[in-house]
Amino acid sequence: MPEEASIDTGAGRWPDPASLLPHGEKARCIDRILDFTPGERVRAAWRPHAASPLFDPELGGLPAWAGIEIMAQCAGLYLGLSRQGAPSSGTPRTGFLVGVRRFRAHHALFPIDTELTLAAACDEARIGDGELGLFECRILCGDIIYADARLMLWCAGDETGEA
Repeated sequence: MPEEASIDTGAGRWPDPASLLPHGEKARCIDRILDFTPGERVRAAWRPHAASPLFDPELGGLPAWAGIEIMAQCAGLYLGLSRQGAPSSGTPRTGFLVGVRRFRAHHALFPIDTELTLAAACDEARIGDGELGLFECRILCGDIIYADARLMLWCAGDETGEA
């Protein structure tokens, strides 16, 4: 990975999440990677902001249902980190959220300008192109769980559609 695509988090060098997720800057729900253990989990941080398309001005924050998108991006980050070193065109491959189980919102609102910790633990270590991945995900604000769910993502194959 080129040097300019990496950032120093203090705990080590991780790629910029923008190089791993196909979301535009305003739609991306990850600011930085906290840690990654291949075959196990990823943790990331995000500070929601009023420019996010998920922001609801009437509520003054992000509604609880936005947690599904936030957790899906964290699981997608795991997929992107897992593919590092694999041949690529330089653009992130697309993953699709295909299922959500046991979504629980423990709070009605995600506050803006407060750092959230996102975690996705891989239940199925057989993640690969054209395969499904199962993830136990959660969103925390400090030590408080704001939302959790079990997500299923499908990892797309290469540009030709081949898995």
